[in-house]
Amino acid sequence: KKAGGGGGGGTAARRKGAAETRTNARKSAADKRRGLSGGGGGGGGKGSIFSRLGSSAPANAVSVSNIPYDVLEKEIRALFNKCGSLESVKVAFDSSGRSLGRATVVYNAPREAKAAINKYNGETIDGRALKVCLAGDDAGGGGGRGGGGG
Repeated sequence: KKAGGGGGGGTAARRKGAAETRTNARKSAADKRRGLSGGGGGGGGKGSIFSRLGSSAPANAVSVSNIPYDVLEKEIRALFNKCGSLESVKVAFDSSGRSLGRATVVYNAPREAKAAINKYNGETIDGRALKVCLAGDDAGGGGGRGGGGG
């Protein structure tokens, strides 16, 4: 009689199956990280490279730069409110609380943001021409951590 023999073969098969399952799970996780998940159309995947082109910033947010340093947030809000309903206005400040001369204005709708760009880009305040563009489009705009140096 082989009392333990049959169990030994089954144990090896179970181990092999478990190892294959772990290997497949690792491959699947790596594929998901690379955006290669082959699952059917559900959420979570990154999609094709073409759907990922462009800015990650929302189309209803505008970046405003070259603002005179003495202009207050409430003044920016009042000015840009003329183009539509505002979700938020955020002025960038340095570590000592001084304005960096730039702000992000978020509208409730993308068409309002485009209206603000058309209306205020190039307009001057105290002799300074405002630069107004979609928030992700400001080439070389800094990123909120400028300054420092020597």
